[in-house]
Amino acid sequence: MVKIFTSAFLLFFSLVIASAQTETKSPVNTRTQIELPPVDCKPAKDSLKNRLARGEISFYNLSTYQAGQYDFITISKNRYTKVAYPRGYPAPSFISCYNKDIKKILDSIYKVDFFKKADSILNNYDKTGRGYYSADFPGGPGAMQKFLEKNVSLPKDAKADNADKFVRVYYSFLIDEKGNLSDIKLLKSNCKVCEDSVFAAIKKMPAFKPATEAGAPKKIKYILPYTKI
Repeated sequence: MVKIFTSAFLLFFSLVIASAQTETKSPVNTRTQIELPPVDCKPAKDSLKNRLARGEISFYNLSTYQAGQYDFITISKNRYTKVAYPRGYPAPSFISCYNKDIKKILDSIYKVDFFKKADSILNNYDKTGRGYYSADFPGGPGAMQKFLEKNVSLPKDAKADNADKFVRVYYSFLIDEKGNLSDIKLLKSNCKVCEDSVFAAIKKMPAFKPATEAGAPKKIKYILPYTKI
C-alpha cells in the first residue's frame, strides 16, 4: 500500500514539474517595440543662449498657485522676478531641456543642487525683501474660483471645439500698482461661444492685491486660465 502511495505521489510530483517547465517556456514576445522620436532641445538651447548673452539667469519652476502651471523666474543676487505661463505652455519637453542646461550654472552659483533647494532659496529671497509676490484676487485663488463659478454663465450647448474634454479659455490683463485691471486680451480658446462670458466676468472683478517686487508695488501682466468640464 505504501509503495502504491509513494509511486502515485512521485508521478503527481513529476507532472507538476513538467507543467511548470512548460509554462516557463512560453513564447517570447517578439513584437517590435515602438521607438519614440528624440526630443529636439535646440529651441530651448537657443532661448537659454540668448538670455545668457543678455546676462539673465532664469529657469522654469512649478507654480504654487495653479496645478500643472509653470512660472518663468529670472534670478540675480539682489532679486528675482516671476512671470506665470498658462498650463501646457511652453511644452514640457522645452522646459525639461531648458532646466537641464541651466542647472549646472545654478548649482555653481548657489553651491547646492539648485532644483532640490529652489523653493527654500526663493523663500529666503522673500523673507529678506528681495522676492516677488504675484498679484492676488481678494481672498486668494479659492475666492477667485468661486467668483468665476458664480459669474461665468456658459451657454447650455457650450463645449470644446476640439477633442479636448475641457473647455479652455485664456485671457491676459494688466494689473497696475493699485491692483486695477486693464487691457483685457484673449490669448487662446477652444470654445468660441464661451469667450464673451469669461470676458464679462473678468470685467466684473474687483481690484487685486497688487504684485510686489523687492518690496515695491509692480505693474504686471496676469494670465487667467479658465477651464470647465
